[in-house]
Amino acid sequence: MRKIVFLAVLGVFSLAGCDKGGPPASDKTTTASGTSAVPAAAATYEIACAKCIYAMPGVPSCAAAVKVGGKPLLLSGASIDIMAIDGCKAAKQATIEGKVEGDKFVATKVEVKK
Repeated sequence: MRKIVFLAVLGVFSLAGCDKGGPPASDKTTTASGTSAVPAAAATYEIACAKCIYAMPGVPSCAAAVKVGGKPLLLSGASIDIMAIDGCKAAKQATIEGKVEGDKFVATKVEVKK
């Protein structure tokens, strides 16, 4: 008898947690890897060399990386010569348009601040 009462109470509580009228959908989408991809307007980010400055594992040569939320992500999409802006010596500030997709930042526009 206790088991039946316990299951009935458990069922009531599990149904009480179902809220079909939740908040409106946000602009977030989920990528194939299961991470959020947030479309972003132009914002200021730190940009530097993934190998020399951020020491990202698995990056064999100099490549641009953007620090988003304290985590460096490889930059793809927009082309930037990280060595030409001295990104191997120090991080720079840049206005970047794009979005996070998995473990990469896909940029549509990159403008390094002087």
